Amino acid sequence: RSHSHFRLRLADLYLDTFPYSGGATAVDALMSSVPVLTLAGEVMIARSSASLGHACEGGSMVVRSVAEYEDAAAAAARTAKSGTKPSASGDRAVDVMKVVLNDGVAKGREGKRGGDACPLTSSRDWGRAFARLVKTAFNLKWAEQGRTTSTSKRHTNKQKRFHHGLTPLD
Repeated sequence: RSHSHFRLRLADLYLDTFPYSGGATAVDALMSSVPVLTLAGEVMIARSSASLGHACEGGSMVVRSVAEYEDAAAAAARTAKSGTKPSASGDRAVDVMKVVLNDGVAKGREGKRGGDACPLTSSRDWGRAFARLVKTAFNLKWAEQGRTTSTSKRHTNKQKRFHHGLTPLD
């Protein structure tokens, strides 16, 4: 698997499939710091790569039509062939694609390792965010029960626990 990620880093752009998006393959591209061009479809499976792209903040470009997809892919090919940063064209799809190619996940290639450039694929960041989510949900449920998360009251009211014996998280 690491060998395929190494080879994938040589790509300039991942062209997502449609009408059904690549899903796990798009994740591999993003983890390898390769920008993703995707066409958001109408059903969930056609929007999975678009969701990944939004979560990766600049790691992909989501277009709304086949014409935008073709324009952005052609602009990416011209950019890769010339090796230079082209100027603004006036076409939204083309201009946004240039930003993605030149500034988006390229930051990941410069400093961070692979998927760490994308918050979605950074295990450490995801774990911290999930822990905050669980803590917040538990404390909200605790407060809904009329309890407090204050340490002083928690230690004096140890007998007042949920039926499962849990106390609020600090």
